[in-house]
Amino acid sequence: DRSPSRGLGDVYKRQAEAVSAALDGAGLDGDLLIRWLPLDDGAYAVTVAMCLCVLANIADIGCARAVVDSGALALAIGLIRASDETVRMYAAAIVQNALSEVDVSTDLRVADHVVRARVTEQLAAVVVEPSASQLVVELAAGAAHNAAHSVGTIAVRALVRVQAHARGLLSRNRSRGESAARRARAAARVGLSLIHI
Repeated sequence: DRSPSRGLGDVYKRQAEAVSAALDGAGLDGDLLIRWLPLDDGAYAVTVAMCLCVLANIADIGCARAVVDSGALALAIGLIRASDETVRMYAAAIVQNALSEVDVSTDLRVADHVVRARVTEQLAAVVVEPSASQLVVELAAGAAHNAAHSVGTIAVRALVRVQAHARGLLSRNRSRGESAARRARAAARVGLSLIHI
């Protein structure tokens, strides 16, 4: 007895596995591609835009994890401020689509990369760019929202862990005096620093 929704879930799972295998087989190295492709050359920019378009669509159909694992999210982040508007548009689409999936947006490594690459700041700059088309602005705004939400979710989870640790320190060490208070203050400082990510 198989329900239609279960069958559809199996289709999505097989689809994600096939896409993941194809991306793994392609050996995509985002950093290498960014350095190798001269985006000021119109022909290469069109090729890059088409590749990014395909990757954005793959991320949109439920295969964001495969896109991230292939290095395509890092590639897209590196291309957010590219000189070619179509490349910027699809780079923002990849970021938006990939970070809309919960397992990607709550991945600590992904959030760390988003913070280190200053993704929200880069996308905000694209949003206010006077020459940017409406579509690029909308995609960049959506990507910035998802990036900020990803980092915020990770920060809240970390704060909950720090709070639990601080409570444990206080309850175990109430009678131990100053050293317990010092450790609890250190845990609180860590929590406060996470708020400012």
